Amino acid sequence: MLLSQTLRMIRPWPLLVDHIRNARGRSEDEKFSSALQGIEQLADFIAQSSLRDALFGWTSMADLCVQQTEHKPYSVAYLRISAQSSGLIEFRYIDTAVDRRQWTRTEPPERAVDRLRTFLNQLHWVSGHPANRTLDVQ
Repeated sequence: MLLSQTLRMIRPWPLLVDHIRNARGRSEDEKFSSALQGIEQLADFIAQSSLRDALFGWTSMADLCVQQTEHKPYSVAYLRISAQSSGLIEFRYIDTAVDRRQWTRTEPPERAVDRLRTFLNQLHWVSGHPANRTLDVQ
């Protein structure tokens, strides 16, 4: 795959929201759909805030992948957000190929945005960005 093709995997946030919404519409599993709805709301939160200019995203099947730089997907550390068949959402920070060394958390759909906020603050992904003021976790 050419670099230009790979960089095109990064999409504007409204298109990512639509992609996840369409995946949710195709799902016949109620719990999985609930988790996808949480991911859709999280992507919409990013799309509607100033974070849309600070974070870069793409999808892998129904997973939402988020990184802090506009580099080729999979070439830098990223956060993979995945709907689970249990109805929960897995957040996995992929900064190493060793699964057991990757940071991971599982949350119910209604906690997706809060988990993202906590993650962004802990890793200082939006330090110096205006959105950081609205993301402070007490």
